[in-house]
Amino acid sequence: MKELLIKREKKFKRVTFSLTEYEDQLIDDLSLTVRSFRCNRSQVVKAALALLAEQDEKTLCSYLEKQNKN
Repeated sequence: MKELLIKREKKFKRVTFSLTEYEDQLIDDLSLTVRSFRCNRSQVVKAALALLAEQDEKTLCSYLEKQNKN
């Protein structure tokens, strides 16, 4: 019951950011890869954020530096 209340209390914020056409299409493609449940674009982005958050600082900085060069 407590988990249900916590889920109801979550507030979502709509954000806008820029992506290349390739990145936009990649999010769509990744969301369609999942066959066992419906996966939307937000879930793909949240999964990517969760994976980034699990990285140590050195690895995270390496990933972000690669994006900075693109």
